[in-house]
Amino acid sequence: MSRLLPLLLALTVLAQPAFAIDIPDPASLPEKKLNGDSDPTYPAECARRLLAGKAFLDSGDLEKAQAEFAAATKADESEPWVYFYRAVVAYRLADYPEALRLANSGIGGVNDVFAYGDPTDETKAQLARFTELRDAIQVKLDATGGRAGENPLKKKQEFADALKEGDDAYAKGLLAKAAAAYAKAFRADPTQGEIGLRAATLYADRLKNLLEAARLWQQVLAAGEPHATAARAELQSHRDALDKLLRSELAELHNWIVGLVLYVNGVRTNKDPAEALRLAEAFPESVELQVELALLYAGNDNIEETVAHLQSAARLGLSADDFLARKEFIQSFTRISLDSAKGRPLAEFVRDAYGDDTLGKIRTELKRRADEVARQTEETKRRAREQVEKERKARLAAELKELSAWREEQRNKTIAEANDLLSARSEIEVGYVDAKTGKKRSSNLNKVKFGTSFYRTPEGYELRGGLKTLYYRKNGLLDNIVGFVETNKIPSFARFREATIRTSHWWSEIYSTNQWLPEAGYRPLCNTIILQFGAGILQRSVTRQVDDDFTQEPDLVNQSSIELALLLAPEELPRLQQAFARLAELDAVGNDLEKLRQLRAN
Repeated sequence: MSRLLPLLLALTVLAQPAFAIDIPDPASLPEKKLNGDSDPTYPAECARRLLAGKAFLDSGDLEKAQAEFAAATKADESEPWVYFYRAVVAYRLADYPEALRLANSGIGGVNDVFAYGDPTDETKAQLARFTELRDAIQVKLDATGGRAGENPLKKKQEFADALKEGDDAYAKGLLAKAAAAYAKAFRADPTQGEIGLRAATLYADRLKNLLEAARLWQQVLAAGEPHATAARAELQSHRDALDKLLRSELAELHNWIVGLVLYVNGVRTNKDPAEALRLAEAFPESVELQVELALLYAGNDNIEETVAHLQSAARLGLSADDFLARKEFIQSFTRISLDSAKGRPLAEFVRDAYGDDTLGKIRTELKRRADEVARQTEETKRRAREQVEKERKARLAAELKELSAWREEQRNKTIAEANDLLSARSEIEVGYVDAKTGKKRSSNLNKVKFGTSFYRTPEGYELRGGLKTLYYRKNGLLDNIVGFVETNKIPSFARFREATIRTSHWWSEIYSTNQWLPEAGYRPLCNTIILQFGAGILQRSVTRQVDDDFTQEPDLVNQSSIELALLLAPEELPRLQQAFARLAELDAVGNDLEKLRQLRAN
């Protein structure tokens, strides 16, 4: 039974008279009542005002009822029925939030009697009436989403104010202002069709704004007689101009919508649909316009409005083929899955309006597009990966090139340092006394001439070392020359192991070690450096000289060491060893980028 109370109240309490038992008889109430330190109240005056307000409420004159109830509140604002009937008026005026506030205030006053006074059966009945009223208001408030509805008194005043504004503007020749005010007045009270026609005439004939005129004619037509016939005649008389306007606006709107749906430079356009809605008001029977509006809302992902305009278009004659021909819809559907909660209303519209076959065609096209997008996406990713890899390789190649150039610079610098040490004393002649065991020392002076060089070749390195022994007669004339030049070709120092040094006599540098050694105790004439490599990487050739005759010995290959006679100061020998070790570091890394990085860092 409790569920029926709000409905019963809405049908009786809020819409019918017969509330005579609610309000006490004014004759039984005091005219003035003192309340201690508080202001006095006037219960009899309050009751008389309530009764007068009820009479106006019963007759439907809400404006006068509202005035009487306000006077009753001023006379005695502690009277609960004041809030009850003010809540009823607010409900009738569709101001549901205010009605609920007033009803709750009245309930608070009645509850005070239960808390601090002596409640009677009449008090209990009064609380029940307030509760029913509050529940009825709450039902309406929930149905309107907590918003106030249309207030007829407010609309009446709005009409009067806008009409006066329009008359004043027209009297001053302010035609645009007058037309806007007359249109506002008509929309506040659509029963005043002549005001709407007046505004439309100003727009069409004086302001040359046919679109606004057409909107007003259509609204007057929708409001019905007695002014619908005149509005229909005006629309017919301007038919050609309106058709031309519609075609122009549709073309512009279509380009606008295509940009919205298909994106502009990758960013979806955000357009206000108000302009398109004005067109729809001016041309309510245009299928094309309803389609464009549906596309507009689809581009903004407003599915509810999209479906609403599609339904209007279907009602006006949009066929399944025409619907499928607009590829922009398919483009919108690609962003909104038809199987999602958001896209389901679209799918239901297509199925209900055009059947499962049309819906199936759309799904097939959407799948094809999804597959194509997936393929293109994968292709884009593949190209992106290739581009990233290409750029990575280019960076590494550039870095390798730069490090290789640095290594070449270091190598050339090191070769130059080694060659400077090796060749600094080339062609220097070192004299010695020829003496043999068991014989008297000869007084003539023989000489040994050293020659050494180290340089780079296209195939690697060449290290040359040679000795010439100059024999002189007793008379000081040159007797003969014995010497050799040894050329060592080194492809790389990558397999270099070590460089050792020992002192030596020149004899052992010319002859084999098993022949003609000098006597023990002779002062060494030179140093011998021995470069040790991994097996099988060297190639050696020797050119021997006796006087002016030269003989070339066959190349010796796959050698792993080089012995070279040097004239170096003791402190220069470690520097030469370091140079060969540095070349080994530079060659050993090859083209390994990471090793080159580490080498330069060190």
